[in-house]
Amino acid sequence: MIGGPDDNNGQIIDYLYRTYRKPVSEYLMTRWHFSHADAEDTCHDFFVNAIRKKLWNRADRERGRFRTFLFTCLRNFVISSFRPPTPDWSPEEPADPCLVFDREWALAVLRAAVGTVEASWAARSKVTEFNALSKFLPGMGAGASKGPASPLSMSPEAFRKAVSRLRAEFRTELRTLVAETVDPAEVDDELRYLFAVLENPGAEIR
Repeated sequence: MIGGPDDNNGQIIDYLYRTYRKPVSEYLMTRWHFSHADAEDTCHDFFVNAIRKKLWNRADRERGRFRTFLFTCLRNFVISSFRPPTPDWSPEEPADPCLVFDREWALAVLRAAVGTVEASWAARSKVTEFNALSKFLPGMGAGASKGPASPLSMSPEAFRKAVSRLRAEFRTELRTLVAETVDPAEVDDELRYLFAVLENPGAEIR
């Protein structure tokens, strides 16, 4: 877990970068109006700094979520290192800059969960089935498992059951990922918040 014993740094670094690179870059472009290239460069510098200082060891679960801690570290990093182009330059403040970060975090967690499940289905030689059914996962652009089973040769009932199995596997993986950053008692609340953030229009996995 993030913020736990410092005996698995390689996995922690990999998890940090995979889960938070996109939220960090999106926040920099939205909040600070960085170009995509500058956002990626600053994102890289931020994670290099986080790794060098092992920021995950400073996270205190009793003081809030890890993503909130990381967001604060990012904001402080940008303020301390960024030099505005003119003395009176000021970024346009979104209504809630933290929400920008949280939305991208939620999407990143969903992408990671979908990627793991996809790899699992591919290992079972079920790529075609996954591609046909995955659009019925949360954030993938479809609402429910209704309509014909095409392109799969399944009856409607078999199709619904296949979607149900895929969703169950996805929920298990999503719960595992979220549990890496919060205490067990907080997982349900964090999942509810994740989906609440994604209720914003256009929040689909990209």
